[in-house]
Amino acid sequence: TPTPSPSIPSLDINQTGLVLYTNISNSTSYPGTGTSVFDLSPNGYTGTIINPENVSYAGGSTKSFQFNNSTLSAPYINWGLGTTLVREASEITVCVFLRQISIPHGNTGFRWSALMNLDLCSGSNRKFTFYMYNTSNNVNVAPNLAIDFFDGFGGSVGFVLTSANWINQDLYIVGSCKSGTDNSKTYINGILQSPTKNCLVGNPNPSLQQFGVNNNLLTGRGPGSCFDGFIGESNLYSIHIYNRTLTDAEV
Repeated sequence: TPTPSPSIPSLDINQTGLVLYTNISNSTSYPGTGTSVFDLSPNGYTGTIINPENVSYAGGSTKSFQFNNSTLSAPYINWGLGTTLVREASEITVCVFLRQISIPHGNTGFRWSALMNLDLCSGSNRKFTFYMYNTSNNVNVAPNLAIDFFDGFGGSVGFVLTSANWINQDLYIVGSCKSGTDNSKTYINGILQSPTKNCLVGNPNPSLQQFGVNNNLLTGRGPGSCFDGFIGESNLYSIHIYNRTLTDAEV
């Protein structure tokens, strides 16, 4: 008997160019138990919760993964090397819906939490990074939200969005990159942020290794990646990634 493909409600999100989609409120994406997170896009990728003892599932009207504040055995979601259409996208839009609670990782002079990344620090391995940070030791304040895209040859375009504090508010964070003038954009809760920037062709092959560690697509940063930051304490609601740039209206 063939296994049915996951179905996406027709009025849920735009599906054109959708290459990865997880929605914790959809039981097909996460049934409420276990360590597997299922992609609702036609690709059917599967993510694995690492250190699941530090992740809880919150029910209710808006369901979420709750990543705890532990700096030992810190949790994240590993999407592996199999997310081919994400890895090979020459243009890309990454969308993350979450509430950050604190940014416990780092040292006494710098604190951060990684939200979503495909990044092993060296130029040929990098594709994109989303993370919050501050330059003090206060884990309860994150005035900076950084979004970066890389071409794999040393080129990059980056944004730092500033606020009094990004923590403890529901945020729909979107970053997009397509080669050309003013084709790199960021959005917070559907609002286009200024400035827009010139973008580049996204790294089509961020699949090399560094120090023997695979450059997997991660929700949060795993061991061996830049900063080893992990996602920190947060409620994660949804992720969707496109291999095209969305219009302002679509966002």
